[in-house]
Amino acid sequence: MAEANEYQQNSSASVRLQRKRSARACEVCHLRKVRCDVTTQSPCSNCIAFGCNCVTPEKKPRLRRSRRKLQNKLLTTLNEDNFCQSTAPSSLPAFKHGPSSIEAAAASYSTQLAKSIIEGLRVRSIDRIVYLGIPGTLSLLTEDSNDGRGKIVHFELPEEQPSKISNLEKLDPIDLSILNHYGAFFLPPQKVCDILVSTYFEKVHPVMPVINRTNFIKQYADPDDSPPLLLLQAVLMAATRACSIPSLLDVNGSMQQASWLLYKRTKCLLDVDYETDKITVVQSMLLLSCCCADPEDVTRGMFYWTKLAISVAQGLGLHRSVEKTQLSLEDRRLWKRIWWVLYMRDRIVSVALGRPVLIDKRDTDVEMLTVSDFIEDESPNLHKLPPDQTMENFFIQFLHLSEITSIVIDENFSLSVEKGRQLLATNIPDITRSELALRLWLQDLPTELQYDYSYSQYHFLKGVLFSYYNCLRCLIHRFDLSRHNTVNLQERSGYMMCIPSRKTAFEAAHNISKIAENMRRSGDIAHLPSTMVYALFTAMVIVLYELQESESREATEKAQKVLSVLIGSLKIVSGTWVSGGTLLHMFLSVAKCTCLYNSSDLSVLLQNIETDISSSIKQET
Repeated sequence: MAEANEYQQNSSASVRLQRKRSARACEVCHLRKVRCDVTTQSPCSNCIAFGCNCVTPEKKPRLRRSRRKLQNKLLTTLNEDNFCQSTAPSSLPAFKHGPSSIEAAAASYSTQLAKSIIEGLRVRSIDRIVYLGIPGTLSLLTEDSNDGRGKIVHFELPEEQPSKISNLEKLDPIDLSILNHYGAFFLPPQKVCDILVSTYFEKVHPVMPVINRTNFIKQYADPDDSPPLLLLQAVLMAATRACSIPSLLDVNGSMQQASWLLYKRTKCLLDVDYETDKITVVQSMLLLSCCCADPEDVTRGMFYWTKLAISVAQGLGLHRSVEKTQLSLEDRRLWKRIWWVLYMRDRIVSVALGRPVLIDKRDTDVEMLTVSDFIEDESPNLHKLPPDQTMENFFIQFLHLSEITSIVIDENFSLSVEKGRQLLATNIPDITRSELALRLWLQDLPTELQYDYSYSQYHFLKGVLFSYYNCLRCLIHRFDLSRHNTVNLQERSGYMMCIPSRKTAFEAAHNISKIAENMRRSGDIAHLPSTMVYALFTAMVIVLYELQESESREATEKAQKVLSVLIGSLKIVSGTWVSGGTLLHMFLSVAKCTCLYNSSDLSVLLQNIETDISSSIKQET
């Protein structure tokens, strides 16, 4: 009981990790709980590296193991040298499941699915879902599948179907050798894993609550039921963006190399379809969107993995409500959280990278999240974690900002609106709805999330929330920045007549700099979510325009100070996010060549700022 209380007080408590073990291990590797290759060579490579005496204990008879342990034993017995051996086409391994067996399995699958449709079997397990969308012709067969609770679109996935073949049986030796080559079955040392898992639920999970935290921690502590390997590798990869561990730092003092290694391991597991649970696949894809690729890298960055996760989720029908299904309450809540995280990430990517949104809200009927949707386990158990009301309200409010983002995009940046403004011969968009929505959002904000930008009220989640809020304000009012003359207020609707857009944009940029300064004082600046990268960049561009319009020396010096804080913060963040370095280099290059700031001293100003930043960073480190 004492252990349970201790765990509840520390949600990120150090727990025992289930290792992916070989068939046998020497005494040294067994004590260190690392993978041992003594079955292929003696002494093992670990004992050779550390100069230890490699002693293999006598093999003892084992009892029946869990399914996941049996899989891991078979996987790790693969000889690592197989990856380097070239295999001629004539010697490719014969697949165990030939055409006849596949046809038989497909026929069985069709029979079972037809039975599910005829009987109207509602889905009961979140990992056994088949979705029949209404526009599809096949949905005509389900017109009569109505039990009084609404039309059925989610059906129980038949157990006998081709995709349910054992993970190991469907992977040929070449796939296994590739996985082994990239170390997909390896995990960092136990202490490092504990730190990464703790960091994930402290810094990443509040922004992306796509995992049942209670179940994950319970599995993480259970040696007989470890989390899915794909999901565990994805969690570790995402956590490397939010912490610094001395043993994982590269020669530049960053976590980039460790992050890329875990990224490759996770991606390899996805590429070979190692995991059959498609919900786990969606969760892992979302976490892979935390990788540190350049903003324009469309094959492995935030844009790529977010869109891929959305496509798989829509194929599973996550965009449709499951409140009337037979899924457990716990699974229904997880379903809703995953879908709304996808929705939020879709809007963030659109604003940050200028990409079109993929999710049309008219196509979804998933209920909006409430605080109760964050309750992960109704039954008492030793690993049940106490609720975090601040985190729950944070995500709900961030989700509301994402809804406002849709309004901003529709009002200001959609092609239809742009064509309409061209027909009316005006470049001034109607931002009434956007500004009013933001004001109402701020007015209804819970007390525990209110923030006046002072360091005394600073909290990591508050900083992330208000940085995106001010980024939206800059986005709404930026249309006027390129116009040198004051906008004729008579051209706007009544509510906006009293709001000077340029001043509002400058104020929002200054607020972002205050948040960045508070984050630097607290030590959070180096491990921010990717949304902060684009918030800092947006504010830098706005302040550069402000320097152009500064009419007094005092205003100019203030803007220069703000710009220095923003550039310095983005320079620190670039150590974690490659996109930060790319945007910083782009900004400095364009700023030195542009005539936005009508002064011959702009280059000198930027050089002085860079010098001050470098000395400031050295003092902080």
